[in-house]
Amino acid sequence: MEAQLNLENELYIIDKPRILNATTPEYRQFLRDSGYGDLDSCSGIGFAKGILKYDQSVRQAAARAGLALSGTDGDYVVKINHPDARRLVEALGYKVPTVGLMYRLFIPYIKELAQSGNAEAQATLNEMKGIPVGKAEWLEDRILDYNRLLVGKTERAIFLPDKDGSFDRADINDFGYPTSVKRSGEFYRGQPGGNERAAIRNRGSEVDLNLSWGPSFKDDRLGVRPSKIFS
Repeated sequence: MEAQLNLENELYIIDKPRILNATTPEYRQFLRDSGYGDLDSCSGIGFAKGILKYDQSVRQAAARAGLALSGTDGDYVVKINHPDARRLVEALGYKVPTVGLMYRLFIPYIKELAQSGNAEAQATLNEMKGIPVGKAEWLEDRILDYNRLLVGKTERAIFLPDKDGSFDRADINDFGYPTSVKRSGEFYRGQPGGNERAAIRNRGSEVDLNLSWGPSFKDDRLGVRPSKIFS
């Protein structure tokens, strides 16, 4: 299934056949139950080509959401915690990507485009990896008590390996998490460090899945990528 790039509205548009191929019925039901969105009836999902940056629309959305954010046009929206990142993106009419959509759908898609020679996709991947200066991004998921996945108000029991380590696509479960870790692989996962952690797609050569920080964490390298489910 060949990846195709849509240049409109600064989004990569991934079509429904690819979405269905990358997700399981159980995961799509979970996202539907959570109120996140209906992947079975959608026409596609759009992912922003870069981490969110300030412009007038972002400042207006922040004001609508009651967030005390300000920044110069073109600067990254960083030093924002998980709840505020979600509120800002939703005020813009978008969603924060879930772990499952990031690791089962978007990263494989963007890597395929980059490997085919698409310069814009390579720039997106460079920003994710930290070349020359990368940005991490908040993801929608929260992990509670090491073994409960929360999206919206819907929970699922989840098994997480009890140590840090690398993993490959074959190791990823329905929800986007590795079932086991090893010494080397395409991705890296940081072990959860407390009873409530918010997922981060961390920068680095292995586009890490970081579960080490709570929702209140802020950092000048940590932003957010808007995504949108199209009906």
